[in-house]
Amino acid sequence: MEKTGLIDRWIERMSDDAKSRKENTRKLLENLQEIFVEEVKLAKKLEAEANYLPYEHLTKEALKIVKEKGKAAEQMVAMVEQLGGEINRAEANDYTTFANGQFTEVLKMETALGERLVEELNAAEDTGFDDIAATFIELKDLHDKHQEEIERLIMKINAAL
Repeated sequence: MEKTGLIDRWIERMSDDAKSRKENTRKLLENLQEIFVEEVKLAKKLEAEANYLPYEHLTKEALKIVKEKGKAAEQMVAMVEQLGGEINRAEANDYTTFANGQFTEVLKMETALGERLVEELNAAEDTGFDDIAATFIELKDLHDKHQEEIERLIMKINAAL
């Protein structure tokens, strides 16, 4: 028998919406995992570069950003938990890096991360994850602040050389 009644069509649509929501959640969880790893890698790279700096005041500035990046990573963990997932910290924890005196690499990583945050913010808004989108807005604002601080650090480093 064909489902032609209004109630049957409504039930079918609700079922499709639930499947779509589940798929969107899965994709968002995957992307949050990737962004979390990028954030932790960036923080580790920045910390390595900061500890390589010969000027204590610049090192303190950079380490302040590292600390804030750790808080941002924890916000991502909270978002994943809110969606019912769990962060796999292994890839991020296993990442090792060394200073090479190239803060421009840190800036490139920060720029790429900012682009990912905007993409995921838009995706979260488009798929109805308004509370997650609000957190992405906070993270994007923090990212913009960090990007400006890293740019200032680069200028100060170049001026001191």
